[in-house]
Amino acid sequence: PPDDARGIAQTRGYLKWLDATLRQAAADGRDMPELLRIPLPAEFAGIALARQEFDRSIAHLYRDFEQNVLSGATRQ
Repeated sequence: PPDDARGIAQTRGYLKWLDATLRQAAADGRDMPELLRIPLPAEFAGIALARQEFDRSIAHLYRDFEQNVLSGATRQ
């Protein structure tokens, strides 16, 4: 339900994990196909469409993370 704080906390946790994962992958020089193969943490794997959302996020966001590493910038 919309008034359920657990959903907000879960989403916040997922977004923090996503940011840290993409940031570290870019710093490590990983490419998109490598990211597409990593498993989701158990706490997020059971969320409906979580895998599709992760894959979509990689396609839309990862280039910016890579560019930030290459330019020496930090993404906030």
